Amino acid sequence: MKRKMIVPFIILMIVILGIVSYLIWKEKHELPVKQSLPSMTMKKIDGTTYSFGKSKKVRVLELIYTSCPDVCPITTQRLAQLQNELKKDGKFGKEVEFVMVTIDPKVDTPDVLEDYAKRIGLDKSGWVIIRDEEKMPELAKKLGFFVQKTGKTVMHSNTAFLIDKDNNVRAYLPMGTKFDKEDTLDKINSLTKGGLF
Repeated sequence: MKRKMIVPFIILMIVILGIVSYLIWKEKHELPVKQSLPSMTMKKIDGTTYSFGKSKKVRVLELIYTSCPDVCPITTQRLAQLQNELKKDGKFGKEVEFVMVTIDPKVDTPDVLEDYAKRIGLDKSGWVIIRDEEKMPELAKKLGFFVQKTGKTVMHSNTAFLIDKDNNVRAYLPMGTKFDKEDTLDKINSLTKGGLF
């Protein structure tokens, strides 16, 4: 009788150990909600509107200006490289989109933004480009993103945002040379249906 009880006991212990290990691993790797982004609608460069709200897609949001001498173009270039990785998985444009909002809408006309997108190689099937002079300050304020224009220079925070399908910011992503494509890809994959959770 004792031998018959040992095997089920060992199996039960293995199952319990597996569950506990998974829960510990998940807690270390799960992306917590950093903040909720209130719903709002903004104007895209083609004149249509884009709604920040619940979505079928995970989004990476960057606030940039096209004449930025450093972090903005580097971040956009790295996102363009990341778009190619996501295209290989069939996620780009379907499960994931990148949203670019200009923080200098007076200078960044639709033509300037179109040219910027072409130069960097943005695939419009998964990019949304927003130019909304009226609502950009509101979006920046809601995100805690500092923007101040002084002459031709725009001083700004160096943060991009990973937003889940429920419109929650799940990660603050450093811009410029500190933007880590592999880490961002891992975080995106953790929030898409093909991810780990």
